[in-house]
Amino acid sequence: MKTYRALAYKELLASKITSVLILIAVILSTMMTTAIGQSLGILSAMRDQQAIALNGNRYATFVQMDQAQVDKIRADPRISYAGVSVSVGTVELNRILTLGLNEYWGDSLSAYPSLSQVEEGRLPERPMEIALPEDVLQMLGFSGDVGDTISLAASKALRHGVQTSDFSYTGQFTLTGILRSNYLGYSAGVVQGIVGKGTAEALLPPDYLYYNVDIRTKEKAAFQETMDDLVETLTSMDGAACLAANQIGATTCIIAYLDDDDQPHVMYNPRLLQALGAFKAVEGCLSLEADSKVTRFDRIKVGYSELVDGELKPRKKDFNGWTAQIIQHGIDHCKGKLV
Repeated sequence: MKTYRALAYKELLASKITSVLILIAVILSTMMTTAIGQSLGILSAMRDQQAIALNGNRYATFVQMDQAQVDKIRADPRISYAGVSVSVGTVELNRILTLGLNEYWGDSLSAYPSLSQVEEGRLPERPMEIALPEDVLQMLGFSGDVGDTISLAASKALRHGVQTSDFSYTGQFTLTGILRSNYLGYSAGVVQGIVGKGTAEALLPPDYLYYNVDIRTKEKAAFQETMDDLVETLTSMDGAACLAANQIGATTCIIAYLDDDDQPHVMYNPRLLQALGAFKAVEGCLSLEADSKVTRFDRIKVGYSELVDGELKPRKKDFNGWTAQIIQHGIDHCKGKLV
């Protein structure tokens, strides 16, 4: 009898130990799953913050738009945010860097928190007022103070397919603020200055007044809808050659472009495989208002995915000339490089 009792006791004890071990394993696996989930959440948040710092808090930018087009976008029920800005022109600082002068309407500057950090003074509010980064003032050789006048020789870039020459001017601005130096633009060769509302109208002829609209949509994750919207945008807007939607999906890069026959195409996750025939170019950007000096290649091979019947299919294709250039421009945007 004692033997049976001892065996039963041992069995119960073994079962208890096994149950405890299983419970500990469940607790540990739950803790690990929670930790991994939290880590992924932190990494996702860091990625979003990095994207905002590099590209602004926007999903896309429509460029070279007239007032009617701006009003149409603002009225679209799918749009949760539409920030309007105007490019006033560019100033060549040196062989590497260009200063872009931009006028922001309403709260549109809030989409670019890294550009608007004031070290001294205030942001411009009225026509011909300006705020510039501290490093830009040093490059310009400006030794004055906030409230002094600064003279800038600038030019307004072409509106593609509309104007035939740049418009150059010299503007006398009142410096209202000194901004914190933002070195993110150095990699793209473009740094930003801010002017007060009404400056563009005071300086530019009517034909050179057009608007850029930063947008955020109510829905982020629909890749097919994103593709359709990009294609529709490209085929309906004058001057737009390439858009990059690198902040719409969490991990997917999408670029859309028009080929030499003005036919729209969409690439998912494009990457440059081969490049030949390097040359220097000055490009008008579809996200920045200023021009950039860049190195491009005349002949390229691109690897990418194409959406076919709801599935992504791998593709490779050779491009040359203008189409090759605008695809390289879009790939740069997907990498977070503003050009």
